[in-house]
Amino acid sequence: MPSLEKLKEHEAFSSWEGTWSSDIVDPCRAILHTTIDELRNLPSDAIDEVKKAVITSAVIKFNDLNDAHDEFIETIEREDIAEELLQIAEAAGLKPDEELLNARNW
Repeated sequence: MPSLEKLKEHEAFSSWEGTWSSDIVDPCRAILHTTIDELRNLPSDAIDEVKKAVITSAVIKFNDLNDAHDEFIETIEREDIAEELLQIAEAAGLKPDEELLNARNW
């Protein structure tokens, strides 16, 4: 399992380049980076509910971005975003469960 630091170094959504413009790819990456930073800045004894709230906040940001860009999130994007968020959740010590993504509208 990669650490949060390694996940931040990873260039997420590289397969989207050429399909989606930087107006979409860059904000998606920024959401992931912000999520990682927020989790890294939590106290080491932060309870799971606080970590889950950070993941939920990221899901809501993806919802908003999807709404702002004519619902660009389709099957491939949905799977890629879910995979990235669940990896981040696992690196933060959470069980990587789809229930963490329940707030999504994509």
